[in-house]
Amino acid sequence: MKVSETPCDPATDRATDSSRAREIVASLRAGDFTDVFDAFWELDALPIDEVRDALATWTGPLPDLIRPLRIHAVSIAKDADILDLGPVAEEQLRLAGKSWDGADLAPEDRLDGELEGSFAGTLERRVLADADAPGDLALFDVLLFAEDSGVVFAAGTANVVALIAYRKVEMRDRVTRVALEEAIAPPSAVSSVEASPPPPVVAAAEKTTKKKTVAKKTAKKTAAKKTSAKKTVKKKTVKKKTVAAKRATR
Repeated sequence: MKVSETPCDPATDRATDSSRAREIVASLRAGDFTDVFDAFWELDALPIDEVRDALATWTGPLPDLIRPLRIHAVSIAKDADILDLGPVAEEQLRLAGKSWDGADLAPEDRLDGELEGSFAGTLERRVLADADAPGDLALFDVLLFAEDSGVVFAAGTANVVALIAYRKVEMRDRVTRVALEEAIAPPSAVSSVEASPPPPVVAAAEKTTKKKTVAKKTAKKTAAKKTSAKKTVKKKTVKKKTVAAKRATR
């Protein structure tokens, strides 16, 4: 018996994917997702065009880049200094904290070292600009916290562009992702350590030569002592033989 299969309707599937993508983005925007990374994993499973359209309603259209993106920090603020940057920075801190542990804490509480989930001592806000554009055009505000986590916002807004985990940026645009990761990378341990001067090869060679010379002199002295000892033994032997001969004659 043949079981009749319902034919797939591409238009229906597309509408379902689009609707789900918009639902996830709306939940992220409202902060309703308990696990933000689960939301992004679910978005990864949907068609890229549907996800891009859904995100465009929140973050705006992606920039049309025809060259490699190079970005650098034009300003850096840390810990309590961020609270002096105005309401946008405070809202960014609130959203960053909420993405971290789901708790909607006031910006001041996120810097209270006695509270659980505090960012005190690890919080840093960087304004990143296009290194090749005139006038240091700001592109992103990045909040880094808990050593290697963070959130990327569109510059001057509370619009989340990407999340950061283990210093890795979670976003689809590879060009921007690579540029962001380079901009937030910690200083190289090699560059922070002053290069030590090369070992004095000539001096080492001179020392080796001196050691060999001393060794030769020591060997000569030892050989001379042995020769002297042999001569002394021979002299004593001759004397003994002479005395024995004289006694025998008598």
